[in-house]
Amino acid sequence: DDLLILDEAQLQDGFRSWPVEVVSAHVLDFVQRRKIDIVVTFDQGGVSGHPNHVSTSIGVCHAQGVAAADAGGKTTCFRLFLLQTLGLPLKYLGPLGLLPTTTGPCCSCWNPLACIRALAVHWSQLVWYRVLFALFSRYAYANFYDEYHSPRV
Repeated sequence: DDLLILDEAQLQDGFRSWPVEVVSAHVLDFVQRRKIDIVVTFDQGGVSGHPNHVSTSIGVCHAQGVAAADAGGKTTCFRLFLLQTLGLPLKYLGPLGLLPTTTGPCCSCWNPLACIRALAVHWSQLVWYRVLFALFSRYAYANFYDEYHSPRV
């Protein structure tokens, strides 16, 4: 019940953008049905600039704006945290990428093998370059978030 798998024609994987309204509607429905008060997603850089990631960020931010505009109504407002996108130099320094000052809430893991084990659950995702990513990317060690406050939609 805490997982929803969508087979939506407009939200297929691939290097393309998704409609903001479709993403937003699915997020709002999921948040409402489960009474969720915190959502974590990509920032508008999408970590890698992948159109699906960027669309997810924009859609979730839009959903928060819709929920905020309906404050006191039937829509549950939720807090939103966006994963900070890093530039290439910091992205691939592994734990050394933590040396520059980064602020905000943080989620950390000092065992890159945990990331590889998680990828192994989804065999289609476990390709050689993702193993390198898990070992050398700062994202495998620590992720920093910014709380987002959307304007009311």
